[in-house]
Amino acid sequence: MEMWIGHLQTSNFDFYVIAESEEILWSEMERSWNSHRKATGATYSWDEIKDNVWFNKQHLNRVWKR
Repeated sequence: MEMWIGHLQTSNFDFYVIAESEEILWSEMERSWNSHRKATGATYSWDEIKDNVWFNKQHLNRVWKR
């Protein structure tokens, strides 16, 4: 199974997203940033901060069970 992993870190925000596609990853990252921005009054817009997102495509070969 192919999954996308994204990470965004600023001085007050550290967030990871795992998604089934790159499009979902970017959508969830943007939604999360905008929620954080609204709650904290952060001044950077998504367009200003999105270049700081680290992301990678991973192949997950193992099913994790509790």
